[in-house]
Order: sequence, then structure tokens, then C-alpha cells
Amino acid sequence: ALKRKVIRGGSWKDIGYYIQTGTRTYEYQDTAKSYIGFRSVMTYLGRGKTGDPETWN
Repeated sequence: ALKRKVIRGGSWKDIGYYIQTGTRTYEYQDTAKSYIGFRSVMTYLGRGKTGDPETWN
């Protein structure tokens, strides 16, 4: 029998209901999908803009 894995939350391709972290579904372990994985988010820590706003292109 093919083993399955639990998929938590949704992906960029899903409707709003499915992108909740409490949503569960499954996929077969030997199946790869472009929309299954993880995302990480980080606050941008770069320098802020200084000087004349008209030169900020």
C-alpha cells in the first residue's frame, strides 16, 4: 500500500478557506507538488530611505 503524508494548511493556489493552518489534507509520500512545502517570512532589516523623497527612484 502507498503511504500517505498529512499536508497542513493551504498553498498559493488555494481559496481562502484552505490556507488556514488548521486545514488538513493528505498526499502520497512519493508525490512531489510545486505547491507543497514551507514558506518563511522575515522583516526587512535594510537601511531606510533618507534624503530628498524626489530622488528615491
